[in-house]
Amino acid sequence: MLLLRNHISFFILLISSLALFLINIFLKATLEYQDYSMFGILVSFFSIIVTFGFLGTEQSILRLSKVKKSFFFIPKQVITTLMVSTIFFLMITIFIMNKYYLFNLSFLLLMIVSLQIQTLSSIYYRIKKQWNVSQLFGNSWKFFSLLLIIIIYFTKKEMTFYDVEVAFSIVFTILSLVVISKYNKLKIIYYTYEKKEINQLNFNFFFSILLITILSFSDRFLIEIYLGQEVFAEYFFYLSIIFYPFSLLQGYIGFKELPLFKEKFNSNLLSVKIKKIFILALILSTFIIICINLVNLVNIQNIKFDNLNLVYLLIILGIVKLFYSLFSAVFGAITNANNIRVVNRRTILVFIIILVYFYSVQDLSVVFLLSGFIILWILRSLFIYIEIKNILNTEKIN
Repeated sequence: MLLLRNHISFFILLISSLALFLINIFLKATLEYQDYSMFGILVSFFSIIVTFGFLGTEQSILRLSKVKKSFFFIPKQVITTLMVSTIFFLMITIFIMNKYYLFNLSFLLLMIVSLQIQTLSSIYYRIKKQWNVSQLFGNSWKFFSLLLIIIIYFTKKEMTFYDVEVAFSIVFTILSLVVISKYNKLKIIYYTYEKKEINQLNFNFFFSILLITILSFSDRFLIEIYLGQEVFAEYFFYLSIIFYPFSLLQGYIGFKELPLFKEKFNSNLLSVKIKKIFILALILSTFIIICINLVNLVNIQNIKFDNLNLVYLLIILGIVKLFYSLFSAVFGAITNANNIRVVNRRTILVFIIILVYFYSVQDLSVVFLLSGFIILWILRSLFIYIEIKNILNTEKIN
């Protein structure tokens, strides 16, 4: 019972992720591939908004803000940067999505602003260490969107991408209004923080999260641009079904472990966590392979996993990203600006080499592109692990 109580936030994340998982399966079976491809692009942008929607400023809020009773203490400079960053990101995102993907502008504006409001609310409850409420505000849109999409389908007896936009817009708007009504009594106390230090912190977080966003999502957009909508639709479906369970655990590890590592961390704890991740990866990989083989035996409309090379590569990527999430959580808890710069420079160098190699190849394929990104994530994980060991060794000497 205690174990269940301690991990309620994980079960909330699990249920909401299962809802998005079911949305993917349902829409894959009911939408034309062009519409499903647009859905894939939209959900990818949702993930980018959550990851980079404040240009890294939210990380400064997490690090420098605190909550006492009904008072929220936050540096004055962070609020200014947050407002500018949010508006700038909003303008750039709407321009790109409206110009290149022809989304409905009104729905787009509603969805982005609402998702940013919910993300800020989730961050606020993370600061309060109310993990369950934080997960509810950050992920409940997935569950309610599933319900509304199913209602629309059985009402109309068909489904189009326009219907998906309507469903997301309604859910996001209602949830954001709930958030706004909840914070009308919140008292914000502004305090002054050293300007140079806060600017450096904002810049380092901006650069790091920009890099992570590019690494995490550039595979999707490279495939969509160079291999076309149909190939992207298939890739996004494989990614959503096979990689998503790993992504779920990856997000939870980062969400829960980083605050704990700030309080206590040593090399023995790291070794224990690595062993646990290895066992978890082995169990999850075996489970996914069994499920994929079962699905291939059953004839479900538009759902089949014929490209086994892609299946196994996504499982490998998932395993790598699990280890990366652990190392990243440790790194975020014990690192300094210099360590971050070292890792980012090495990663950028590798990324540029891989991109140049991609452009030199005549016949790109999904498997080829994904293999390059797996190599990239392995090397980035290794770079972070090396810096963690260096930090631990320095602390021993001192």
